[in-house]
Amino acid sequence: MPDHLERLLGGTDVVPAVNQIELHPYFTQPAVQAADATHGVLTQAWSPIGGITFYPGRARIAAT
Repeated sequence: MPDHLERLLGGTDVVPAVNQIELHPYFTQPAVQAADATHGVLTQAWSPIGGITFYPGRARIAAT
C-alpha cells in the first residue's frame, strides 16, 4: 500500500531497496508500483503466477 511506504519514509531516513508485493497479471497494483518508483524502491513480485490456474484459456495454451 502506498500509505505504508509513506509512513515508513516519514519515520526513518532509511529508504527500502525492495518492496516485495503480491503482483501478477490479474493483480498489478499500479499505485504501489508508482509509489515505489517515485521513491526509488524496486518492486519485486511475490506470487508472480498467482491466479494462473484460474485463467480460462490455460488448457488451450497448454495444448499448443
